[in-house]
Amino acid sequence: MPLISVILPVYNGETYLAEAIDSILAQTLRDFELIIVDDGSTDGSAQIIRAYAQHEPRIRSVKLEENVGLGAARNHGIAVARGKYLTFIDCDDVSAPQRLELQAGYLDAHPEIGVLGTCGQLLLEDLSTVIYVFRLPQQHAQIAFDMLAGVAIILSSIMLRLDDARAVGGYAKMRHGEDRDFSWRLLKDRRLKFANLPEQLYFYRKHGESLGAKRTAAHKAEQSEVYMRILRQLGNAAPAATMSRFRRLVAGEKFGWRERRTIKKDMLWLVDALLAQRLIDPADRPLLLRAVQHKYEGATPMRWQRWIRWRRKLGAFAANVQVGGGRAQHATAESSRV
Repeated sequence: MPLISVILPVYNGETYLAEAIDSILAQTLRDFELIIVDDGSTDGSAQIIRAYAQHEPRIRSVKLEENVGLGAARNHGIAVARGKYLTFIDCDDVSAPQRLELQAGYLDAHPEIGVLGTCGQLLLEDLSTVIYVFRLPQQHAQIAFDMLAGVAIILSSIMLRLDDARAVGGYAKMRHGEDRDFSWRLLKDRRLKFANLPEQLYFYRKHGESLGAKRTAAHKAEQSEVYMRILRQLGNAAPAATMSRFRRLVAGEKFGWRERRTIKKDMLWLVDALLAQRLIDPADRPLLLRAVQHKYEGATPMRWQRWIRWRRKLGAFAANVQVGGGRAQHATAESSRV
């Protein structure tokens, strides 16, 4: 049996499919199976899959007669997977050659971690230019917090144990928001700990046909419902309003004075809700309180951020002067006794 099952769903992805497949076949770790799920494609994707499968025994293909959506397509792959570990790649993305080796090695060495993502990059269509670098938190508590109040994990990059994916029933039957829902159930229902590798091992491609570029009102509504359901399960009394503020926070918006007080209360509520449901360790509360303060300051207009930094430096300077003065007085007292 292979160590890793890689699931690659594709729907009319002939333009970039070969590059996605090549990036998996070029992995430094060779003990894997690549399960390509053709999700009812009507372009040349099926021919590309057949051409690769004829020459590469590690490729297994699943052909769906109609388009069922990304989450359901992944479930078809999960149903036939045989690896100890399970991971994914989208048909227009690329993985670094060492991705599988580093992720599997980390999970082998850290059995307490259940879900492992990687950092990565968003690139232009031809992969020539970096648009954005995903530098993601590595500690479980910060990832759990940032599932709602930040950018927590590249969900297409995750590696987990196949048994855990099956234990939560795979992906929910929805066309949009399935990634957030899946990661939340792994955290809440399976009580898995999350981590991210610091290396940039997963590469998103930005183009006009990507899912992100083609989000419809229905797509956004379903994603919002998943987000609000998570907030409700955590005990939030006004999920729509809280979600709106969290989304603005993640987008880097600046808040007025009254709103900053509200968003800080939102973040402190989230820390306490995660602790109350035992989804994070109480010992990690100081870490998250520092994150709350950092995000709070980031939501402050720039002129006030400069004032906060100046006041902090002034306080540090005053403390140093006081310590230095105390040392001088101590030295004077000591010399007087000689």
